[in-house]
Amino acid sequence: MYEGEPVEVLLPFVHQYELEVVGSDYSTDAKERRIFQTKGIYRLAPSMILDVYPRSAAAWRGEFFGGLQPLTVVSSTPSPDHFLAVAGGIAYLVRAQSPGDFAVLPGGVERLGWSETAHALVLADVTEVSVIDETGGIRWKSDRLVADGFDEVRVTHDSVVVRGYGLGTGREVEVELALADGSELWRS
Repeated sequence: MYEGEPVEVLLPFVHQYELEVVGSDYSTDAKERRIFQTKGIYRLAPSMILDVYPRSAAAWRGEFFGGLQPLTVVSSTPSPDHFLAVAGGIAYLVRAQSPGDFAVLPGGVERLGWSETAHALVLADVTEVSVIDETGGIRWKSDRLVADGFDEVRVTHDSVVVRGYGLGTGREVEVELALADGSELWRS
């Protein structure tokens, strides 16, 4: 029986699939089963189980194995064909119609945000930020922005603002990056 934390489903973008969180893996339906796991992650019990119903392909069930971080969430992306499943901090970018076409994103995801106007899904790990775009790929990934974790991550209509203890500065810094290209707009 799947007894993880409740999985939040976020659908801020237009999408061409339906997602259903499954509370138990012991059903008798005939959906094709897909396992999502990456190197270093054990297959004891999935962090989340989803039934995926693409508009133009057969339904399938995904078992997503995750890490030890608390974030477990599924979200639509700016690409209507892709969704992001974060299982215990491990981020899987999946094409709903073709689940074999998935990517495991680097870093343990701790926070998720988005801007519909900039067509950007923002992922923050401990010290870096990356953006998923309308192609279902990574638009950009930042360098390390802070020394030991973000105190705040805020997404605006065209930027992401992070706050944390600065690298080698001895003080807290705030950095604003453009969602379009990751360029630094401002630093305190």
